[in-house]
Amino acid sequence: MKFILTPFCLFFVFISLTVAQQTSWQQVSPLPQGNPLSAISMVDANNVFVCGTSGTFMSSTNGGESWYVDNNINGFVDQFFAIYFVSNQVGWVAGEGGTIFKTTDAGRSWTLQETPTPADILSLYFTSATTGWACGTFGIILKTTDGGLNWTSQTSGTTGALFSINFVSASMGWAVGTGNGANGIILRTTNGGTNWQTQ
Repeated sequence: MKFILTPFCLFFVFISLTVAQQTSWQQVSPLPQGNPLSAISMVDANNVFVCGTSGTFMSSTNGGESWYVDNNINGFVDQFFAIYFVSNQVGWVAGEGGTIFKTTDAGRSWTLQETPTPADILSLYFTSATTGWACGTFGIILKTTDGGLNWTSQTSGTTGALFSINFVSASMGWAVGTGNGANGIILRTTNGGTNWQTQ
């Protein structure tokens, strides 16, 4: 029996080592915190920002070798769905109940911003430190032109959830989601969101 098991064990070890050497993913930090994470934003290869459930925010200045962790920004204990940084200091996180926070010091302190909606914010995109958009449940699209001091609603034409928003300039952008039913929807604007058309 020993003679039969020994070659089998050696074969298993060989296969395990071969598979391990072929993997292209590397865990860069063992469980820096325990909450599920939902979104990531990077401004370069070193500065990485992450958000998740229970108001979790994480940041790294060395490409993930080490992490700064805040498990509930300003006492916020609900879920963050979206994060966007325009520099290694200035960024926003957003989530349940229309909540948007802004930081100007890489996430060491946060300011709650007023929004005109209780809808969950699912995506953020900024073309500059002043101009940005947010989208979310119930077809909500918000825009700011002053870094989030004021957010105004835009008419999307849908009541479905909009999961992602992206712009190539201050005037042209897209939002995608479920539309008014189970089908997908793609919205496009060429005037900064004043009008959105279905594609």
